[in-house]
Amino acid sequence: MKKLLTGVIAVAISASAMGQSKVYLSENFDNGIPAGYTTIDRDENPVNTSYYKNVSIGSSWIANVIDTKTNKAAFSFTRGNYDFAQDNWLITPQISIEPSTEAYLRWEGKSVYHDYPEDYKVMVSTSNDDISSFKEIFSVEGESYSWKTHTLSLKQYAGQKIYIAFVCTSKDKYILAIDNLYAGELDGYAFDVKNTSSRFAGSVASTTISGNIRNTGKTAGIKSIICSAGESETAEEVNIDELAPEAGLDYKFDIPLTANSVNRYDISLKFNDGSEQKIYTDSVISSYFPRTLLLEEVTGTWCNNCPDGIRYINEVKERMGNDVIVVSIHMTPDPLVCNFYSSGMVRWLSSLPSTIYNRKLMYKNTDMYHATGFLERAMLDPTTAMVTAEAELDGNNVNMHADIDFAADYDNSSDKYRVGFTIVDKEYAQGNIIQRNSCTLLSSNEYYYLPQEIPGSIMKYHDLPIEGSTMLDGVPGSLPAEIKAGGKYTLDYQLTLPDNRIFGTDSLCVVTTVFDSNTGEVLNATSNDIVAVEATGIKTVAGNSLNANITKSADGNISISLPGSETYTVSIISLDGRVVRETSGKGSSLNLNCSSLDGCYIIQVTQNGNKTVKKIIL
Repeated sequence: MKKLLTGVIAVAISASAMGQSKVYLSENFDNGIPAGYTTIDRDENPVNTSYYKNVSIGSSWIANVIDTKTNKAAFSFTRGNYDFAQDNWLITPQISIEPSTEAYLRWEGKSVYHDYPEDYKVMVSTSNDDISSFKEIFSVEGESYSWKTHTLSLKQYAGQKIYIAFVCTSKDKYILAIDNLYAGELDGYAFDVKNTSSRFAGSVASTTISGNIRNTGKTAGIKSIICSAGESETAEEVNIDELAPEAGLDYKFDIPLTANSVNRYDISLKFNDGSEQKIYTDSVISSYFPRTLLLEEVTGTWCNNCPDGIRYINEVKERMGNDVIVVSIHMTPDPLVCNFYSSGMVRWLSSLPSTIYNRKLMYKNTDMYHATGFLERAMLDPTTAMVTAEAELDGNNVNMHADIDFAADYDNSSDKYRVGFTIVDKEYAQGNIIQRNSCTLLSSNEYYYLPQEIPGSIMKYHDLPIEGSTMLDGVPGSLPAEIKAGGKYTLDYQLTLPDNRIFGTDSLCVVTTVFDSNTGEVLNATSNDIVAVEATGIKTVAGNSLNANITKSADGNISISLPGSETYTVSIISLDGRVVRETSGKGSSLNLNCSSLDGCYIIQVTQNGNKTVKKIIL
């Protein structure tokens, strides 16, 4: 798995180079699927070849280049012609595990297409290579987009002869890749660490850091987890005699902070034999307030080079998590254009694809292959303002409430410091818009394999602004003429969902920024889901003149009780204003099966000229 080490980005550290003693199996597939391996296309679902280029396609498993021209991996293609799951088997030759050895199975797995995490299982047979003799020992639901190392103990098979099978079970996805398959003894420990806390903090004495440790090496006896930060060291006793491969440990520590600086910390493990090993290093950047980065991208479905921008965005999201907000602005003549926002962005970004952090020109990048440094520099900027917000849906309107704090004085007599909003559709997957693609380098990841015209049926577009009338100019008068350090200000504003475009059925959010409207530079940002409902999943949106009772069951059925038995009409309306279901009849009650619907909808019931309107999550 590729790891990155910079002054402000984390690095996970293997405990030692793993020497290998007894080796039963070692294969990197660089010369193809070796003789002695068995591949079986048990599902007989033909691969839909129209979704692929630059690959040799096989019905089960076949080796193809990945990452670099000199590296191959075993591929299982998972987008078939028919609507059922793959059942593709890759079976190793028989291996004989000696009784006295502690053997392990290790491999690397990867979902080639970011939007389609792959599924598979690992099985073992102790008799023969007939598929009926295999038993499952491990499964993966949604393999990582980046290479992920997996390790399993084969201790239970000591003294036996076994076959190992990798069985791809994905349905309507893309490509599962397996590489660097190894069975044998391991010498040394290895761990993968995932940070689960923010890398930004305000002007506070301490902050909480957290993460998950996954064992990717041999079984380990662990006494404690140690966090070292500056002169401080804290240990958490765990006293685990055997942390098996793939098993995990969560950690949480409070670390001291030095104001306005990069605060590095280390995570180490103390083993039961008394030895210690550092396994992770990361940093928390302290400023006046914690920061959330805004990363804006200009792109287009008509742009042949723009898939390289998508690749970069995915990498940043994976590294930064909730510390970054992405807005992907589609440019004319794209059908996903957000008119005012798109036309206004040419002030900062004109060539496609391009990105910019915090709308600061020194962090503008028009070359997706040489993107190193922009993120790191943007992370280190002082944060002199903070914005938090709430978004509540009211019919077709979104009521916003924003709280803004400042750590410095600003002369705002010219009204240049403002608050801005944009409504963002997190995912558009309507299946009707083609993405053009001219990527020819393996570093373009999935777009190297996808066709020159990527069908809309496989494309998922993310982070699309659908209303951005205030995002670049801001709300006039949203902040006072004299901004004071320590000042706290509020703004209430109403946005309207557009009625002239279709957007996805998943949840929408609002991105709120506080910024300099003269330069566009963003001081800070936040993102909030629009949906605001009670714990029952139902909340009144409009008047209740009909006094109808609407309830939702756990299986997605809607029950409606009416005050009379006259003719009624029930409409289910999506957030983009489309009537997705409508029924009429007579009576004082009815049940609707809505199990096929997913997301937030408006239920409108009318009877005798009166109506009840409620919002519901299905």
